[in-house]
Amino acid sequence: MGVELIVTWSILDSLRVAGLTTIRESEIVPQEYFNSAGDLVGGVKETEQTGTNYTLKLDWTPEIPYGYLLLHANYVYEEDEGPNARDAIFTTGRWYFQDRKLLNSRIAWSNDEETIEVALWGKNLLDEEYAENPGGFVASDLGAYRTNVQDPRTYGVDLRYNF
Repeated sequence: MGVELIVTWSILDSLRVAGLTTIRESEIVPQEYFNSAGDLVGGVKETEQTGTNYTLKLDWTPEIPYGYLLLHANYVYEEDEGPNARDAIFTTGRWYFQDRKLLNSRIAWSNDEETIEVALWGKNLLDEEYAENPGGFVASDLGAYRTNVQDPRTYGVDLRYNF
């Protein structure tokens, strides 16, 4: 069972903030199977709850003499609950099993006819370094671990023309 909570507040006609979070609890009973060591595992009820995860958003559209301007920013926080007790490996290090904090933004201008758009954007503006946590079924039961490091601070420019 889960609940998604979204709160949006229009502070001004041109300024809106929003928050989003999910609260849920689930129970699963995985089917029994033989793991990589040949042991029969599974069949035990597991209860999982969401951690503290939320997204905060800001959209601002100030009036300008020509065209439209939109400033969008979002902040994402994801709590990491640490390694799962079923995992066969517990990786430690600065990238693993830490809470994630990501700040992204985009500022875009388009003309009155909305045929041209120019945007500057940035992702992971706090330049945080995270890795995908190893573990799960493939790691603990099949012995195949993999991970990847998240992109560092990234900037870009978007140019668009609509016919």
